[in-house]
Amino acid sequence: MNTYAIPPLVTSILILAYGIFVLRQNIKSSVNITFSLMTFATFLWLFFISMTYLSPDEKLALFWDKNAYLGVIFIPVTIYHFTVTFLGLKNQKKFILMSYIIVIIFLFLSRTNYFISGVRHYFFGYYTKAGLIHPLFLIFFMAMILISIYNLYKEYKKAEIGSLRHVRIKYMFFGILIASFGAIDFLADYGVEFYPFGFTFVIAFILISGYAIVKYRLLDIETFTYRTLGYMAISFLILASYTGVFTLIHRMFHKKFENPILTGGLLLVFLFIFMGIKNKIWKLIDRVFYRDKYKYRETLNAFSKSLNVLMDLEELLTMIVNIIADTVRINKASIMILDDGKQEYFVKNQKGISSPEVRLSKDDPFVTWLFSQGGVVEKEMLGMDPWYSKMKEVGLQRFRELESEICIPLIVGNQMVGLLNLGKKISGEIYKKDDIELLSSLGAQSAIAIHNAITYHSLEKRTEQLLTMCKIGQDVGSSLELDTVAKTLLNNIKSTMRAEIVSILLLDEETERLVIKASCGLDEEVAKNTSLKIGEKISGWVAQHAQPALVNDIESDPRFAKRSHEKYYTRSLVSVPLMLKGKVIGVVNVNNKETKRAFTFYDLEMLMGICGEASVIVENARLYTALRQSYLRTIQSLAEALDAKDRYTRGHVSRVCDYAIKIATELNLSQSEIENIATAAMLHDIGKIGIKETILLKPGKLTDSEYNEIKKHPETSVKIIKPIGLSEEILSIIRHHHEWYNGKGYPKGLIDEKIPIGARILSVADAFDAMVSERPYRKAFTKEGAMEELRKCNSSQFDPEIVETFLKIV
Repeated sequence: MNTYAIPPLVTSILILAYGIFVLRQNIKSSVNITFSLMTFATFLWLFFISMTYLSPDEKLALFWDKNAYLGVIFIPVTIYHFTVTFLGLKNQKKFILMSYIIVIIFLFLSRTNYFISGVRHYFFGYYTKAGLIHPLFLIFFMAMILISIYNLYKEYKKAEIGSLRHVRIKYMFFGILIASFGAIDFLADYGVEFYPFGFTFVIAFILISGYAIVKYRLLDIETFTYRTLGYMAISFLILASYTGVFTLIHRMFHKKFENPILTGGLLLVFLFIFMGIKNKIWKLIDRVFYRDKYKYRETLNAFSKSLNVLMDLEELLTMIVNIIADTVRINKASIMILDDGKQEYFVKNQKGISSPEVRLSKDDPFVTWLFSQGGVVEKEMLGMDPWYSKMKEVGLQRFRELESEICIPLIVGNQMVGLLNLGKKISGEIYKKDDIELLSSLGAQSAIAIHNAITYHSLEKRTEQLLTMCKIGQDVGSSLELDTVAKTLLNNIKSTMRAEIVSILLLDEETERLVIKASCGLDEEVAKNTSLKIGEKISGWVAQHAQPALVNDIESDPRFAKRSHEKYYTRSLVSVPLMLKGKVIGVVNVNNKETKRAFTFYDLEMLMGICGEASVIVENARLYTALRQSYLRTIQSLAEALDAKDRYTRGHVSRVCDYAIKIATELNLSQSEIENIATAAMLHDIGKIGIKETILLKPGKLTDSEYNEIKKHPETSVKIIKPIGLSEEILSIIRHHHEWYNGKGYPKGLIDEKIPIGARILSVADAFDAMVSERPYRKAFTKEGAMEELRKCNSSQFDPEIVETFLKIV
């Protein structure tokens, strides 16, 4: 078997498959169709030329060689036709037709001896012997290539610098320059004896142009050049080594080595060897050519490590926006966050944006479509990729509004927490493939960090809200006199919500009218004379429907459209009903923020919480109890929500609470002690919200630094809960539930009876449930195995009396 025929034969089949692949990407595209014609012409040339090499005699070789020229003659015109359709030139249709007519003439001439006069026998096999008119074809061949290069150059100059079209034309220009070197094979037609390797240049052009068609996110041309050279170098090494070794062995063993199985086996050996060293060759290429190309990776990677450290949302968003803008060198960037109250995404942080007030509804088609895409969406792709055609018009409009070139949906689970919008690069270049890959990774990490910060911020707000409600409850509950209580309540609401006016209207059961019983910031005459029927104005509407109202603009709200009162100006208002046992007993109105901004959903939620407790002013004894229960339920739900996020700990809090109550009851502790232990059990792990999930869910052994982070959670829990005003007994149980009976626990290393009994009980209950539950780093213990482990740790980690009590009841 002639091994010189293998490269063109194998390559012809691969090129045909590649052409079919590109055509299938978009079978209706004229660009893809002309590209496939070009690959088919190349296939004919290489397939039949390999048959020529394999021919045993001159007659058969001439037959195959003339068939090979069916492809050769079509190659220049298909290259020209392809570049015209690729560039979208409409004014060269006549020239294309004329070129195909010339090709048909050459096809007829190729069957005569004037075009191909015969074949020559070289060391690699038979090859074309040029005829008298063959040079005319060479002129036509080079003319087609030069015209194609000229068209590309002209359109390259017109294209916007840095645009996707600009880069794609650069690719095509680079590829066709390489293809022109394929003409070197014609030297063999004129008697120059060398192995015709020019087909490799044509193949390189086909690969590059196909890449430019199919891929919308291209590597920069320098990187692509080095990659192409790398592939060519590896291919050349394989081919040269194989040919050299085969020739040497063939000369040593002569015909004994003509067995095709041995030939193929040798080829497989070489392929196997080079596949093994391929990665080392790539590393060498990277070091030599573009080791400094993407230095900003180090900055972004370092940045991603610090994402989860920040829990302050403002600081986190500022860091994300500034570092991305400075590192990728873009002039505009913004992050949009979901406003739960209005169900809109709004710009929370930005750099260089001229219209930061833009908002997108959660139900906006563009927003829902971004969520469905789940990854980076680029503005230019909307206009070029048929896959995105359905969103082209709306999408382009949204990109203009957001002043961005790229939108990255920030998704965690099934929730889109925000949008990262990036503008043009300062250099005018497009975003490269490496940019997109890094930004995609950074977007995913940012989404998790933002989600954690929002959750933490929500917890802080809830804690602040509960603290405020606790303070108001304590102030209000300090007196049984209605006027004093009302004044205290009003002053607290005014300072908390930073409002200009606050008023309480109570329902007069005799007249069934709402009258102002207390107010601050309101004109005395208005306060004295206001009396409303149920259903009249905003307060009457709230009382009638027993629903709160958040009004950002009274004069434009269709429910309450009216002019502001002459005595006072009202634009933004929060109105909440006072409910007692299912009945409306009054309404609280809060008018105008001192900052002149509109009230938010958070303000409404805050006032609803306050009013929910203030409604029981007439039953002051129940006020503080109800308020305390509200605090605990809210914190408990937050703890359970945190618990439920992790499938390994789901239900852990409630089970530990049940165990702890049973132990305390068995030990005959007082009711107040049992209640304190139950409360501590429900809240003992809430501090874990500040620990990275990568540590909590780590499947392997923790490092010392990671374990030290874990050890902080009892103190973090206390820090979160302390502002609520829970008793020191509860805080002490939470703080010390990881102390060991022998003094080797944390955080204080307390020993024996110095550890609060509630903490000792919680320690046993917590440890037992942890053992019988599955964890990322181990399987769950059996009940008997966990009990045995408790016995082993008796007197070292756990109080022996409590262990003995627990083993009786479990």
